[in-house]
Amino acid sequence: MKLAFASNQGATLDCHFGQCSSFTISELDEAGYRLTELREVPEAAARSRRCSINYTRC
Repeated sequence: MKLAFASNQGATLDCHFGQCSSFTISELDEAGYRLTELREVPEAAARSRRCSINYTRC
């Protein structure tokens, strides 16, 4: 199974799925999971959808 996570930094889940500049793609199977791809959003789309969500630590 492939899973996509929204990420502006490529290492953390730090943005809304529709506003991120990249996605990390991982595969999950019986053996566990592994990062398989970092997929960038095309620059024109990324410029118009920059993340404006502010996260705080609890």
